[in-house]
Amino acid sequence: MKKMFIEHLFLIFLFCGVKLCSSTEYVPVYMWETQNSDHPVSSLQRISENSFKNTLSEKLKSNPFVVVFVEETLSPEDFAQRDVNGKPTFEALRKFLESGNVAYEPSVQNPVGAIKQLGKGVTEISVASLLRNFNVPKDEILIVDLNDAKDDELRTEMLKRHDSDISKIFDKLAEKNENILALYTAHHPSWIIPEEIKHRNARSLLQKSNENAVGENEKQGDNKKGSFITQDESLLLHVVSSPQVSVDGGKTFTNITLTTDEVTPQDNEVLLKLKGDRSYRFVFVFTTDGHWTLSNVMSDDVEYTIPDISVPSQFSYHCFNTTFYNGANTLVLPGVQMQPFLNKSDSIVFGDAFDCVGFTNIPIWTGLVVTLILLSILTFGITMIMDIRTMDRFDDAKGKTITVSVNE
Repeated sequence: MKKMFIEHLFLIFLFCGVKLCSSTEYVPVYMWETQNSDHPVSSLQRISENSFKNTLSEKLKSNPFVVVFVEETLSPEDFAQRDVNGKPTFEALRKFLESGNVAYEPSVQNPVGAIKQLGKGVTEISVASLLRNFNVPKDEILIVDLNDAKDDELRTEMLKRHDSDISKIFDKLAEKNENILALYTAHHPSWIIPEEIKHRNARSLLQKSNENAVGENEKQGDNKKGSFITQDESLLLHVVSSPQVSVDGGKTFTNITLTTDEVTPQDNEVLLKLKGDRSYRFVFVFTTDGHWTLSNVMSDDVEYTIPDISVPSQFSYHCFNTTFYNGANTLVLPGVQMQPFLNKSDSIVFGDAFDCVGFTNIPIWTGLVVTLILLSILTFGITMIMDIRTMDRFDDAKGKTITVSVNE
């Protein structure tokens, strides 16, 4: 009896703990109406579940049809996301701003729970089912579940697809209802920042985000130690020392000076021309899968062999030495860090570094080889010990002397 009581008590505490943790999550709420609203909501502070419930109760006095689009996860940062082409993720939702009947709350506690507690009839349906068979239920509140992420789909692509679905559903509902209250929210936040790093300033590998603009000599590529060859609103290229070239297959290297001649952004490409002792042309390409690549390096109409560089679009590329080959001609960029930008900005800084170090290096291979040698020695020793045979004859003092033949 006592054991059962302890088990029940443990389950109660566990349930309360889970409930408490889930109830402290705050998610954004994007809300718009087809009619003018007389109940503005302040977005300067966190909104509790009860406060949000009271706000919705006031809005329901005009008897609107309520449709709630619910993501599994959503955070205010998602509204600032852009796709690989630089377009906003929520293009369709932006059109509702023109009506002026829009309220945005970045931090609301359990909005879905507050909606279900309004005492109205609630129908929940998946977005796929609703689009496939558009039968609007008679209940006053319709909750559309948007949890249909695909395995090979980027989050920005999923949000853009949901943005389009929301617009289609709302337009169809508007044809049948003159008074609609629509909400876009989620069950959980998508960005969770631990408290101990919440106020930590991010810093790139070779550049602080709060650095002042460098002098004109750095912008034009004064190749002193730790200087920029290119610092443009579309491209950053940094080296720790002067670039080097070799014309004898890498036997001897000579330092050269390179400066920026031209940076030209074109659609999903950024073209860089460098001038100096030699002229070079770099082509950076943004791919549809959210990466950027260095696709081409040329000098005097001769194409160089380049390493495989494919980096997420928000990251920079860093490598101790990046080498480009063309027969006996070699170009080395020591300690290079570079990053093209699809969207121009006044404050261009490096993103987090995507380093060129592979999965295995010399220390790893050394450890593996030494371990293999030790295992071989251990295996040989165990095999030798197992091959030792004990005597099968013993001398008897009262009997005949043991005679061992040559064959034995």
